[in-house]
Amino acid sequence: MTGFGHARSSRGGVALEIEVKTVNHRFLDLSFKLPRAYSSFEGDVRALLQAGLQRGRVEVYISRTLAPQSADAVKSDNAKSGSGKSDARQAAGGARVVCNQALLVELYRVQVESLQQLGLLQGLSQAQETELRTRIATDLFRRQDVLEVPDEIADVSAERGLLLETLSAAISQVTSMQDREGAHLRQDLEGRLATLERLRGQIESRAQEFHANLRARMIERVHKLAPEVVLDEARLASEVVVAADRSDITEELVRLGSHLAQFHSALTKEPSGKRFDFLLQEIHREFNTIGSKAQDAALQRSMLEAKMEIEKIREQVQNIA
Repeated sequence: MTGFGHARSSRGGVALEIEVKTVNHRFLDLSFKLPRAYSSFEGDVRALLQAGLQRGRVEVYISRTLAPQSADAVKSDNAKSGSGKSDARQAAGGARVVCNQALLVELYRVQVESLQQLGLLQGLSQAQETELRTRIATDLFRRQDVLEVPDEIADVSAERGLLLETLSAAISQVTSMQDREGAHLRQDLEGRLATLERLRGQIESRAQEFHANLRARMIERVHKLAPEVVLDEARLASEVVVAADRSDITEELVRLGSHLAQFHSALTKEPSGKRFDFLLQEIHREFNTIGSKAQDAALQRSMLEAKMEIEKIREQVQNIA
């Protein structure tokens, strides 16, 4: 079943936002990507999702942000930086970027000297040379070993509880949504099941009328085909018995009633997709057999309507685990 859950929480300067989306799928298919700091929690997250969700294609989005730092904290961190690296931090957002200046300067020097040795700077105007040098520096800033965004929290074990609590809240919203959808699904199935039971009753009544009038219809047909033929009552009675036996659907109706009752019972107890699939196969089989035996237009119309309802039920039970 489809479902959506969203939860936010914060503690100790860390804010988490989690979204869980599910769509119908035959098995439980999990897709999530944790923040790098939470890599060690992957097993816990997977176990919690497996415990809370039975099936479906599940997508989980986890966002982790740090609370803004004060300007004093920024100055303190910048004062501690050294060893050829500069530390830049935005007080408003708490983002930290480390620049390896020693590596940047050396890479720039080597590239410019190489261009000079190759004679590629000769003949350039001052503006053109400045533009070229700017482009070299800009390209160097794209290197991951020049600009780094390190994970500021070395130990995030204290955040495990916050992560699982927030994820549990999101999963709870998903299951609540699925429960509501399940209630609507059950109501729809009960309505379609009632339709099949009504059609079974119509077929049974029509079959009784069909058998009761079988002798009269056979006589009428013989008179239409060969008016001059004199009917032998004994032979006619024998043919009526054979035709009645050939078109008798009593056993099929009994089994059909049993299957419908079992379907309704399973629906009110513990719904099972596999059990519903099996019962639908049997119900479809009985209606098919009745349709092949019934030589009556009204019965055939009931068969067609019943098969349409069965297909609609079959589509719906695909959403049941």
